[in-house]
Amino acid sequence: MKQLSAEQKKLILDNFKDHPNIEYLTQLVYGDNKLDGRSWQGKLVAAFLVEQKLNYRTTKFQKREPVRELTEDDKQYIITAIQNGDTIVNVARIIFKDDSVKRLSAEWRRVQTYCEVAGLSSLNDEDEVAIGVYQAPKDLIKLVNIVNSALGTKIEAEKVSGKYKAYFDKLKINLDNSKLKRILNAYESKKDRELFVDEFVRLTFEKPDLTPDELNLYMQIVRDGISLEVLEGKINKMNQMFMDIEEASELNQRFSENLKACVDEKNQVTKRIADTTKKLQGDRGERLKNQGRDEVSFLNIVQLAQEELERKNMLRLAELQRAAISEEANRLENLDDFVCRIMGVSKEEVI
Repeated sequence: MKQLSAEQKKLILDNFKDHPNIEYLTQLVYGDNKLDGRSWQGKLVAAFLVEQKLNYRTTKFQKREPVRELTEDDKQYIITAIQNGDTIVNVARIIFKDDSVKRLSAEWRRVQTYCEVAGLSSLNDEDEVAIGVYQAPKDLIKLVNIVNSALGTKIEAEKVSGKYKAYFDKLKINLDNSKLKRILNAYESKKDRELFVDEFVRLTFEKPDLTPDELNLYMQIVRDGISLEVLEGKINKMNQMFMDIEEASELNQRFSENLKACVDEKNQVTKRIADTTKKLQGDRGERLKNQGRDEVSFLNIVQLAQEELERKNMLRLAELQRAAISEEANRLENLDDFVCRIMGVSKEEVI
């Protein structure tokens, strides 16, 4: 019985939000622009969407242009790139000048088919394998393992208490954040997903005071950091490949253009990381400063209240002392009684 593979299901879910049309998804998954929702392939896709409780559309859409055939320069590029360790996805994105190209797309299939014909195998195929849906860690042991891996610490789950318990409680919430889930599920590589989690934990673990907006900015920094790493790897590979290409060729010119585009993008990402980091440090620093000022103000109020209470107590004691002195003075004003006491005569004897 024919059925969708895990990779095909992931491709459908990744593209459904932007393209909920059954005909589009069917053609995308099977790389055939002639298919529609009535074909057995379309019915498989429709059944999967129903299973996922997703409402698809059956209306006609503007068909994508057929993927062009590979030129000789394209083929030479593929050979050089794959032999230098690049992935089929990256090669297809460069050849077709489309960063949205994904595994199993028509462009990917075009490059992958040529690789099979030419006897080429991608050294990084494991990075292209679709991975399952991200599941946020629920128990403390998993959270501790993630933190120890990201920070290089040796925290023991059974000894977590005090401020660290608060840190782990907030981390559990943060790793279950809906935006973070969408970001992680968009990564096609397990390596990139793990890197994102490690960097996110490293930047946020000991900051349980972060606001939702600050968390979003940290997510952006981590995404940009991963993009920067990918760009640096791509630039290094392209520099190496550039040296292997004969001069004055169309492929050489294309390499130069792609290399320049990658360097420009790298510079933009680097600047964006610096700007976002500066904003985060400034905003959070000012907030903590104001929070500290508020705490000082509260302590001042408590201190003033204590001083006022002490002043009232002192006044009350002074009043009591004054009352006691007054009572004694009144008693001494009775001279008869005072004289009798001096003479050693009691009141009863006088009477």
